[in-house]
Amino acid sequence: MNYQNVVEVFHSQFDTRSPIDPGLRQQYFNNALARFETDLYSLNISDTGEFLDEISKQEIYLLGRIMYLEYLGRERDRINKINNIVGKDISLTSMGDTKRVVQMQYESVKSDVESLMSKLLPTSYDEDY
Repeated sequence: MNYQNVVEVFHSQFDTRSPIDPGLRQQYFNNALARFETDLYSLNISDTGEFLDEISKQEIYLLGRIMYLEYLGRERDRINKINNIVGKDISLTSMGDTKRVVQMQYESVKSDVESLMSKLLPTSYDEDY
């Protein structure tokens, strides 16, 4: 299993009309990996994106979901900037439904990621812990 498997999980989460920049996609992966390793445990990965140790399907899925959460965070920020017009003489905040829906989706994925992370946390009952 490698980086490409994680990217496939990421792309299966949503449908977009425009392609995602490969550099940005790589950064989503790096962010997901950092969050995974900060909250759970280290994964052995080479500079080329190959996992040196076999990782489970659950770990691949979780990394893909964290990448999607990173994407949604950026999308939420983009929508807030588009929809909020603040000037010297005017202040408009339109399209509240768009912001609300993206925020709800972000919170839903965040909750799912947190739930998955808690399931992968090593417990004191684990032999390797």
